[in-house]
Amino acid sequence: MKRVHGRIIAVIGVLVFAIFLVLVRRNAKPSRREELPPLVPVAQKASVPETIPIQTSHVAVPHNALNVVRAGDMTGDAKAELAKNFKEKLKPAAQKWFAAYDGHIFNGITFTMQDSKGKSKVSYLMTRKGAQALNQLPGQGFVPNLRVPVTREEVIRMVKADSGVEFKPNEVLIEPTAAACALNGGAFVHLRPAGSDPNNGLSSKIDLVFGSDGKLVNYERDPVF
Repeated sequence: MKRVHGRIIAVIGVLVFAIFLVLVRRNAKPSRREELPPLVPVAQKASVPETIPIQTSHVAVPHNALNVVRAGDMTGDAKAELAKNFKEKLKPAAQKWFAAYDGHIFNGITFTMQDSKGKSKVSYLMTRKGAQALNQLPGQGFVPNLRVPVTREEVIRMVKADSGVEFKPNEVLIEPTAAACALNGGAFVHLRPAGSDPNNGLSSKIDLVFGSDGKLVNYERDPVF
């Protein structure tokens, strides 16, 4: 009887101790609401699309901006006017130009003439081989020939026959092409009036490039000169 009574007392003691632990833990740990900070309203972020369209700038180029007219689209009157202008203006201007640079012109060239304000003149010339050499750097083993094939006096004479303007010797700048490109033994020639910036290419009235044989590789003339 004493053993039974003792077991009952032991069981009651265990239960009391368990209840005691539960109460202690409840008092020691804060509730879930006490752990969480107060809610603060947050502005919603704008939704981001999965793909963002790429914007590119596009400049519309007017159709036929240079007003090029094909021969097949010309009227009979337009063809007759062109033939008259060629005979009376363009042809004499071309003949004058070729005479000015006689002996210094290659075959197989790109040749452009300008007819503006009643005056016709040659404005551009370029040879195919010359264009290639001018746009290439000297290769390995290149031995530069820094001699130039023309003199200031020759240039002054040719340009006067071409434009009617006689430049002074100090207005004629001559540089060897071999110092800048694969065209060996040639010359860059710039006609720049006194008082202009000699280092400004836009101040040139006429620019010439001669090959090593003294023939023209490139010719460019200021449109308003």
